[in-house]
Amino acid sequence: MKAFLMRHFSTLWMFKVYLFLYLPLLFMVVFSFNSTRQDANFTGFSLRWYEALMRDTKIVEGFWLSIQVATVTGLLSATLGTLAAFVLVRYRKFLGRTVFSGMVNAPLVMPEVVIGLSLLLLMVGAQNVLGWPESTHDHQNAGGLSPIQHSLAAPPGQNTSTTTDTYITDEPPPPSRALAYASHAPPTPRNSPQ
Repeated sequence: MKAFLMRHFSTLWMFKVYLFLYLPLLFMVVFSFNSTRQDANFTGFSLRWYEALMRDTKIVEGFWLSIQVATVTGLLSATLGTLAAFVLVRYRKFLGRTVFSGMVNAPLVMPEVVIGLSLLLLMVGAQNVLGWPESTHDHQNAGGLSPIQHSLAAPPGQNTSTTTDTYITDEPPPPSRALAYASHAPPTPRNSPQ
């Protein structure tokens, strides 16, 4: 038994690590087909949440925009990476090779959070200095705040959305509002007579 464990220890360890990483994802996929909001027990198969997702135009538009940005970014990255690799392999010695090689390898070792924060600061600076990118009424809500600024300024738990196409909250709607929730119609206020 000990010889078996010594021979297959790395395989068993790798299996446990992959199980630890991917089992929660498997549970998330399975419970995305749950018919209720409960995530502790599976109450029945349903496509209800995927139907609600496809009806939410903001999320669908954001998804397609993400696909477009990823396609352009992937093509540009592959082109620039191929050209940079060609230069580094073909020309062994040139002025600035160390700096160029460092710039090419920096994204591989720099955490994504630092890159994201740097891009955020760059875009805010560009908007303050150049006025670009311009904000339109589609990207701003009441008070002239962007959606991110508005969500940071609002108290926790308060709905900051100004649109009425979806109502997704942490708690299920009361029975009196279930029909409005399911049809995505504006709900009646809680303090008004039903």
